[in-house]
Amino acid sequence: MTGTFLNVAAIIIGTILGMTAGRFLTKKIQETVVAGMGIFTIGLGLKMFFDSENVLIPLGSIIIGAIIGEIIGIEKGTENLGGWINKQFNKLTGYEGSESKFIKGFMTATLLFGVGPITLLGSIS
Repeated sequence: MTGTFLNVAAIIIGTILGMTAGRFLTKKIQETVVAGMGIFTIGLGLKMFFDSENVLIPLGSIIIGAIIGEIIGIEKGTENLGGWINKQFNKLTGYEGSESKFIKGFMTATLLFGVGPITLLGSIS
């Protein structure tokens, strides 16, 4: 249970840090960092895939997860959660930043910290 709270805290902190640091980085650097994180995640996923004894299990998991995610609308729900957190953050701080930038940062942090391969391995173990 502690891991779940740490994950949530990491997502929120990562979102805030990303928004803060993003102001000082050029668009090109931001795109390069995101591409680097994507390449790392793909590489780690491929390594885990090839280390699997039965490659049909990861394939089936991806397909089933994608179908369930689309049916329950998990992407829209995460966007709505990001919007709600943004409103609460704005009320607390008096800051009126761009909602779409916050939601984009929240979605990126959620994907990085919430559904990454390392997170899933931690949950399983």
